[in-house]
Amino acid sequence: MKKIKAGLAAVAVLVFAVCSINPVPEERNLSNTVLTGQVMQVEDTVVTLDLGELAWLQTSETAEDEVRSHEGAPLNGMNSQQAAQNTAAQTFVSWEQGAVLDLSGAQVFTVTAGQAEPAVLQDVLPQDIVSVAVDSDNLAAVVTILASDEQERAEPEALQGTAANTTKEDHSERGAEYRSLSDDENALRVASATVNLRNVRVEKSDGITSNSYGSSHYGLNATLLATGGAQLTLSNGIVNSSASSGNGVFSHGAGTMVYLNGGAVTTTGDGAGGVQTAGGAGVYAKGATIITAGDAAAVIRACSGGSGVQLEGGTYTSGGYESPVIYAAGAVNARNAAFTANNSQTVVVEGSGSAVLENCDVTGKMSGTQADEEVCTVAIFSHGEFPENKQGRFSMSGGSLTSRSGDIFHVTDAVCTIELKNVTVNNEGEGALLRVVSEDESRAASVSLTAQKQELSGNILVDSTSALQLELTDGSRCTGAVQRTDQRTETSGDITVHVSQGCTWSLTGNSVVDTLDNEGTIQYNGYSITLADGTVLTA
Repeated sequence: MKKIKAGLAAVAVLVFAVCSINPVPEERNLSNTVLTGQVMQVEDTVVTLDLGELAWLQTSETAEDEVRSHEGAPLNGMNSQQAAQNTAAQTFVSWEQGAVLDLSGAQVFTVTAGQAEPAVLQDVLPQDIVSVAVDSDNLAAVVTILASDEQERAEPEALQGTAANTTKEDHSERGAEYRSLSDDENALRVASATVNLRNVRVEKSDGITSNSYGSSHYGLNATLLATGGAQLTLSNGIVNSSASSGNGVFSHGAGTMVYLNGGAVTTTGDGAGGVQTAGGAGVYAKGATIITAGDAAAVIRACSGGSGVQLEGGTYTSGGYESPVIYAAGAVNARNAAFTANNSQTVVVEGSGSAVLENCDVTGKMSGTQADEEVCTVAIFSHGEFPENKQGRFSMSGGSLTSRSGDIFHVTDAVCTIELKNVTVNNEGEGALLRVVSEDESRAASVSLTAQKQELSGNILVDSTSALQLELTDGSRCTGAVQRTDQRTETSGDITVHVSQGCTWSLTGNSVVDTLDNEGTIQYNGYSITLADGTVLTA
């Protein structure tokens, strides 16, 4: 994901908070998440935090020249650190107050000049901005002091702009129209209320954003914004946006939920996503049609925390470059839905995000017009931040996965699982089935690919610092070679292949495997498998 991840890699620890903050109530399980907050009180090993994020906020003078994608990468190629230093001020944005965490047993680091250096718990002081990685046992594992100087503070409302129409009272409405033509303005905002809307039309036909960061993380300039714990049900509604960075439906804030029953969301501007969650919010869509036409305009985007995005049926389509249909930094779950990308990856999983699809049809035809794009249908990437147990996940059962250009799966710097069960996989692009690449020296890629009742075809290509665990189960068949993509004599990542009883691996080229556990059938077809100890296996 060179193009998509470029805006985040330069200051990985600092910028990681942007999409990975999980502002959830204290009683919720926080395992495998990363929280960002300002220390309000310290008592021995226990800290009280205001949760939020350390944000780089743009100035209005340069916002028009710096249209950012929803993934954080400016279209003009400038990375996010350069953009922030040139055009922004650093501000802590508070989302939730009074979270209590016990940091005993956690490793402590501090960020100096963009580099993480060892520290001790006594270095954590009131007013510090910290990132806390929570492990799988729901314990604080890593604490990183991001900033030790007192920061300016802001509330989300300061980054959401104005609204042509705002509702803060519980009510129901049918057939209304809401429109916006102005900069930094929502056509409709639902704030801290339970609202039911049926057959309404919400349109934003003009108006630019003065702060692309606010647009992609707080709902500034969005057509329809639900925020502050609102519960919004939109049945058979029409949401249209032709504004640049004018998202269609934006759900923001802990406890906020948007329910879309049927209807359509359409955006045509660059940077204008279809449906997005951030700050712990959620979206549930049933039978909806969501289409984006602009560049850097993800159809569905979920930041971590909250309920994520749940989809039941419906069709979801993107037409622009750098516009995945699903961008999962958080959780996206879908059943019986159709996803089509015409010039981008179809599914992108970032960090510990997950995309779980059941009986869905996924089609990708990414245009490889730029040399640094990884052309593929499903991309999984990470930035090498803490914690080490942070994993991404792509899971698909039933349905179809069709790649019309490039690789089917491309993994960069990520520790992840790929699970396929009885999926019709069509590799029409003649690329690899799976390509695994480690670009960040601080974090090697590791992929666990499990196939169940599955037919797979295509080569699996792994570089010398990456690891692969391939498991064929329940009658699966894999036709292809497993190979290293570079010729280094020393490798730091192992390749393990397990062929279960009743499963078949049919070779289409010489393969390299460190550990082979074969309980099924290997068809060599005149090729060989070289093991880690130099043993060469042939028919």
